[in-house]
Amino acid sequence: MTQRHFRLFDDQQGVYAYVEPDVATSLTASLSADPESIEEFHRAMKRFFHPEFAQTVRAMWTETTLADEIELDDTVLVDLPGRLIVYRGDPILRCDDACYLHTELQPQGVFRYHLSSEWLLTQDDISVRELAQSRRSKRRAGRVDLRSVLFGEPMIEFLGEQARQAFVRERPRLDADWQQQRAGGWFRRGNDVYRLARGIHRDWLMTERPDLGGRRIRDAMVVGNEHISMDISHRSSQWVQQQACPAGLDQHDAAFVYGDLGVHEIILYYDLVRELLLGYFEHLIEHSAPSPGSQWLTTRRDEWMETPQVELVGLTPREAIERERLRLPLIDPPGHEMTDDDCLICRMSAELGTGPAFIHLDAFHFDGEFAFSLHACEEDWQVEQAAVEASFERFESEWRQESCAEVDTKGRTDAIWQRVFVNQEMLGRSVGEDTMAVGFFLSELIEDLKCHSGNDEFVEQLNRHFNDLTPAVIPNDLTVLQPIITRLGETLDDVARHCPDLSLKCLDLQSHLARMAELLEH
Repeated sequence: MTQRHFRLFDDQQGVYAYVEPDVATSLTASLSADPESIEEFHRAMKRFFHPEFAQTVRAMWTETTLADEIELDDTVLVDLPGRLIVYRGDPILRCDDACYLHTELQPQGVFRYHLSSEWLLTQDDISVRELAQSRRSKRRAGRVDLRSVLFGEPMIEFLGEQARQAFVRERPRLDADWQQQRAGGWFRRGNDVYRLARGIHRDWLMTERPDLGGRRIRDAMVVGNEHISMDISHRSSQWVQQQACPAGLDQHDAAFVYGDLGVHEIILYYDLVRELLLGYFEHLIEHSAPSPGSQWLTTRRDEWMETPQVELVGLTPREAIERERLRLPLIDPPGHEMTDDDCLICRMSAELGTGPAFIHLDAFHFDGEFAFSLHACEEDWQVEQAAVEASFERFESEWRQESCAEVDTKGRTDAIWQRVFVNQEMLGRSVGEDTMAVGFFLSELIEDLKCHSGNDEFVEQLNRHFNDLTPAVIPNDLTVLQPIITRLGETLDDVARHCPDLSLKCLDLQSHLARMAELLEH
């Protein structure tokens, strides 16, 4: 197999090595950590290389210089500070699979990677040195410390001044409605304080700043969040497969210090700004004076950032943001998982060792305006809003027309399960996946049974049968599993006779159990 000529450059040095194609792919995948120096690149290699083999690859490097042209046919040239990849031969893909390499001939798992849109991937016949130097200069000139604007004095001064002006302007109304506003709750949408806070928040995000290259603040915030989300998602999958936390960034890496914001940081920043504005308005009204707010806002900002939150599984916002900047998933610590004795999925996850429980924050509480959205351009946001409205209209129309659910010939359901969703296309491939699906469906069925008295025996039987089923899945022993599946099916028959309104759910579960039996026989 033809080796690839892999060339790597930063501001200070250049190295190259001839490596096997799989090694070249894993080296390329390491660029997903956005290193800007060869030292950072070596740390990023831990994502896709066992430490010992990474050391072996590093020992292969030979010093070189950045030339104008690529002379060899099968070459990958990477300029780290210029975010440039020039290649000859097999294409380099922005999103692809790469092996985690223990040794050159012993891959241990295949994982996805995604390269930021900052990377220029080209096989054009160009002057490599000239293009690399041009891109380096442009990136250096455009580098900004976004977080010093978002969390520092610029934010404090803007929020304080705008809130004081709004307080003076609206004071008669706020004083008159003070007790009513407070009783209604500061976070209730529609009241005067919330309206003022939303307006100031919007104005801040839509402000164009010279220290951000003339960009609006919200535009600078959202530019790279999709790449970071994809990168962390890939690390989550790697964690599950390897049963170990993957390598994150180093706090000294440029991608940590100057990198774009991820979704969690954007969400927590939204919450911080609202907390500061709503709290400061309350402070102004209670003290009846528009005093300078820098000290109050600074103190409240620091307190909020350092206060553990239940939604962050006990982490502070600062710690959760730091974890995302390290490109590591947010997880529920062992022993703190949300569990329910009657939740089959909770128990199955623990018994089958499916890995940590990953935590994902959502932006459902954001105000429905473009300024607060995660979209890079308003046109995309408008398209999404139109699609959401059309989806709601379609759902309401279908809901009014639908009188009952039916099971199709493939065992798929149209409206049987109201509280769980399983991608049917993923089923029928392994007993483990089908067992997980059965667990989801059984959880909803058990909740239905618990809503009516007299079903305790059925709940106990279904729990017991599923408890017997999950430990037997891993060895895939037909002689053990078949009797359990049969007993579970018999109990579902009894449930259907006793509760006719649940018969369709029982019938659908029976079809999934039959498919599990077929998988076991093959």
